Amino acid sequence: MWIVRLALRRPYTVAVMAFLIMILGVMSIKSMMVDIFPVIDIPVVNVIWNYPGLSAADMERKVVLLSERGISSSVNGVERIESQSQPGIGLLHVYFEKGTDIGAAIAQMSATANVSLHSMPPGIQPPFIIQFNATNVQVAQITLSSKTLPEAKIFDYALNFIRIRLFTIPGLSTPAPFGGKTREIVIDADPKAMAAKGLSPSDLLNALQASNLIIPAGTARIGTREYNVELNSSPEVVKEFDGIPVKSVNGQIVNLGDVSKIEDSYADQTNVVRVDRHRAAYLSILKKSNASTLMVVEAAKEMIPSIKETAPDGLDLKVDFDQSVFVENAHDHVFSRQLAQHRHRMYLYSVVHLRRHYRAKPYRQFFKYHDPRRTISRDRDAGG
Repeated sequence: MWIVRLALRRPYTVAVMAFLIMILGVMSIKSMMVDIFPVIDIPVVNVIWNYPGLSAADMERKVVLLSERGISSSVNGVERIESQSQPGIGLLHVYFEKGTDIGAAIAQMSATANVSLHSMPPGIQPPFIIQFNATNVQVAQITLSSKTLPEAKIFDYALNFIRIRLFTIPGLSTPAPFGGKTREIVIDADPKAMAAKGLSPSDLLNALQASNLIIPAGTARIGTREYNVELNSSPEVVKEFDGIPVKSVNGQIVNLGDVSKIEDSYADQTNVVRVDRHRAAYLSILKKSNASTLMVVEAAKEMIPSIKETAPDGLDLKVDFDQSVFVENAHDHVFSRQLAQHRHRMYLYSVVHLRRHYRAKPYRQFFKYHDPRRTISRDRDAGG
């Protein structure tokens, strides 16, 4: 009520208030986050098991089923569990009820997975536990290509250097690069040589695990000095794998190089990326649920020049997919429309209140010095 009285008595104050409201409204609209999807909080957690070489049926019976039993009996707030089994990969989608503490649920799932490891195939690693959100979408793509560097070096630089730099951007996440080759030390066993020496593949595996250890040796004090001691318990070059002892046969030591061929090679390549007919790689830039697409993509673009300064010669980086273009166009359209509506409302607000002030006094004078009945009769005579 006091606002109405102020508008009737001081129109200029109302005009200043309307102007301030318009400025604050423009600033709030400009800073409003406009994105592809709204922030959606879906209580879903993904559990990813990895055991290369295991069939889909064995993965389902010996890994996924045990994980489902542990989660359903030890984790609170579980609504349902969906699972998929592939050769070497087991994927579980765990849906929780609304209001569940996801942090506590992930901690319980991690503890349950460590207990289930004892009943699973030997050598399996703990799973990846990732919280899923529908708004974690790809917003950009960085392509790495070169006419001089092999695809293995491109993949290695993208995995170990560029991803580390991009992780410093708030609200950004990126998986491993697509394309390229992953370095791997391959031991190609010779079945005939192993049969002649009476060895089995498990003998080679046990010898490799026993001779490839990282053991701290401590320090040695000699005289007045103290030295750090290192052990040669882990091979530093590929050639040293040939001298790893496997077993004593008839009083003779059989080394790993006698029954196998060791190579500095690469894992089986499952995806290929080509740019201008050359092998390449690319990184997918994802945004987190509470981040803005415009800010994430703009920060990634600003970091590319600094990455190029330390990149190997001949490596080319570029952003060939940019989702922020569509978001920016939508943002400009929404901002223009809301700004026009805001200006129209402020104009009507100030005009109405100003008219009320200036018309109040003439109306009171009219009814004071004139007879309303006489005015009505004149209107009737004039055909009003």
